[in-house]
Amino acid sequence: MSSARRVSVQTDGMGAPRADGCRSFAPGRALVTAERILRVQGYTPGRRIPPALQNAAESTAEILARIAAPQARYRHLATRALDEDGTLHLADDIRFQCEAFNAYLGDCREVVLFVLTLGPGIDLIERNLIGSGNLMEAVLLESAAWMAIEHATKKLARHIAAEMASEGLSPTRRMAPGYEFRVGGRKLSWPLEQHGQFFAAFGPGPLPVELLESCAMTPKMSRSGLWGFRPRPERTLNE
Repeated sequence: MSSARRVSVQTDGMGAPRADGCRSFAPGRALVTAERILRVQGYTPGRRIPPALQNAAESTAEILARIAAPQARYRHLATRALDEDGTLHLADDIRFQCEAFNAYLGDCREVVLFVLTLGPGIDLIERNLIGSGNLMEAVLLESAAWMAIEHATKKLARHIAAEMASEGLSPTRRMAPGYEFRVGGRKLSWPLEQHGQFFAAFGPGPLPVELLESCAMTPKMSRSGLWGFRPRPERTLNE
């Protein structure tokens, strides 16, 4: 795989198409409260919370609100064919291979690829916390950041689904390189090694995420994937 390319965040308007066929979307800042952070750590309402932990959770929520800057890039691609071995053929001669595609994307007319990140600020603060020995704060920050990126992913999914609704299409489940999918009792993986092909499908324009030679992404608080879009079932008069 070629060496990692450095890129910068582009904010050319929510959903505005660019010359490379990609669009940008800013999900907005996620509200992750201290209560939610503590709940993930197992502190349910009514349970006594040590003052130091409560203070750390409140500080984490404030840091996340101030530093996280969610940005996404996505691209619509028409589907051309899907082979029996799970090779998905898309527009512009783009191809991915995963046996699970046959179960999830078989009747899709289009797919939408995306990359999403909270930006580099979270990574920097987490490294500083670990370096200074503040491990509890680092754990809380990472947990809160993943909640924020999950929230941003849902907002992006709703945004894209709304775009496709006028065409009578609805989304499949999200799929991404490096994940496994259960089909008929089997676990089928989309190899992480195809992440390079995935990023190349966005073209030469800048992205808010960098792909490393290991096929991991940086900033760490980033996510990639695709949704397929298939025709919505027609409703009958009795429904």
